[in-house]
Amino acid sequence: MRHGLTPTFSLIFLCAAAASPAFPVEAPSCGSPAHKCDPKFVEANAQLRLTDPALADDYEKLYSELIALSPDSITLQKDLPDVSASALAEYNRRRHALLDRGVADGGTLDKDGNPAFGTPVHTVNYYVGFSIYVLADKNVPLQYKKFGSDLSGLENQARQLEGDVKAAGGGLSAEAKKPFEARLTKLNADGTSLWNLIHTDALNESDSDYGLGGGKQPLMNPLQARVAALSGHLQSLDQALNGARADAARNAPKISEALQSRMNPTLKNLEPFGPDKGVADGGSASEAESGNKDPKPSSYTLTPAKKTLLDLSFPSPTPNQSVAAAGPKPAVFTGAKGEDAAPLLTKAVNNLRKAGKTETLGDVDRRAGYIFHQTGNTCAIGAQVEVLADLGEVPADPKKLQAKADELYARAVALGYFAGSGTDPDRKEHGSTAWDHVGDLLDRPIRRLYQVSEADLFKDVSSGRMIIVSTDSGRLWHQREYNGQKHLIVVTGVEVSLVTKKPLGYYINDTGTGEGGRFVEIGQFLKSWDKTVVEPL
Repeated sequence: MRHGLTPTFSLIFLCAAAASPAFPVEAPSCGSPAHKCDPKFVEANAQLRLTDPALADDYEKLYSELIALSPDSITLQKDLPDVSASALAEYNRRRHALLDRGVADGGTLDKDGNPAFGTPVHTVNYYVGFSIYVLADKNVPLQYKKFGSDLSGLENQARQLEGDVKAAGGGLSAEAKKPFEARLTKLNADGTSLWNLIHTDALNESDSDYGLGGGKQPLMNPLQARVAALSGHLQSLDQALNGARADAARNAPKISEALQSRMNPTLKNLEPFGPDKGVADGGSASEAESGNKDPKPSSYTLTPAKKTLLDLSFPSPTPNQSVAAAGPKPAVFTGAKGEDAAPLLTKAVNNLRKAGKTETLGDVDRRAGYIFHQTGNTCAIGAQVEVLADLGEVPADPKKLQAKADELYARAVALGYFAGSGTDPDRKEHGSTAWDHVGDLLDRPIRRLYQVSEADLFKDVSSGRMIIVSTDSGRLWHQREYNGQKHLIVVTGVEVSLVTKKPLGYYINDTGTGEGGRFVEIGQFLKSWDKTVVEPL
């Protein structure tokens, strides 16, 4: 198998449960004021209690915690600025754990192995999930605004520092530099701390089932771009004060290795709303089974970052810089293995290219050297390895690229990015990467985009960026047996007509076929591409 991307469908459980049956059971209290408890939840949970009292208790506890966060009925959607995407992701993780218990306990299942519609487990799970969704609908935007405001303050400080450094002139003594360096050091520390929070919530947006349904763009995308810009600004200030650094470890850090333990997006280092008691602390076994076995203070407790904004590496070439390929033309044009759906058109483009009537934008030749052949359904991991190679963090050597892929695979499994089958010990052949986590192994600001226009794709690639895209592998390879199967590749460049200034086709690296620098004619590419993009910032 040469593919490995699982599409994520957010909030499907909401769509399937617009109404729920009434159960002929007297409704007890749900542990909160009666006006906050939806009677359908109470009735369904009472029915569940007849067969699984412990599970009903835990669903009631979680639901009570959620509605207690609202000053009024949960359905009024009051603003609750203290509830972040990360906190909501933790609540959602607990909800999924309870649902898994309900399935394991032999609940009535549908053909997909989920609790059948209308069963008590399905109904109570729906109302808990809906409560999380309502909280997210108001509070994640508020969290985003707060982060944005804090980031604006740091951007203003950076501009002010830049002006003061320029006003001081060049040739400053070591003593004269000290106050400027102190301000830069604090800016770097504050910026890195804010990036940690933005990064955490960006990773947890999808885990809270918020912001990804209906083609919405994740809210943290623009903040990630601003963090990257602030990082570049701080590095420019550092160079103005200290000159180019000879320290290779500072100028080209191996971020993916250094930051592995910095953030666990499943909140292993974060418990915003206080701990649940474990069994040893007097809690119930069911509470311990919900996953909250490691009590944390009721505030953010982040693992310290090992790298800072001053240490981030950036793609080459830099964004918004058009680059014509220098030296010999790409060694691979039509692809030795992938099927060409339009060989006559490809030949026509090749003839125009040889006649000097086209221009190659993007460093296709060099990037073709990043290619290796993936093992199993790890195309998303392979694409991220190629991005790291473009950042200078992995040598363009097939063995070292594969070693990095193996390292990232192990990490993806540990963090829950790569989902697999229990019948497959190493899961590579039957697993896949959810789209919501493509790019999360890069340990740097990224932008994950949905419903991208052809014009925006052309703009990004022609500016010199190397980006990750999702495709239909059957259409990409012109092999019907793979139709409908998602596959991740990187786009390394574009061939442009010098007459029309329009794209004639894109160059790709495909770890599924082991091809680097393959040219795909524009019509075939657009038929296979599903309008999604992940790009490093």
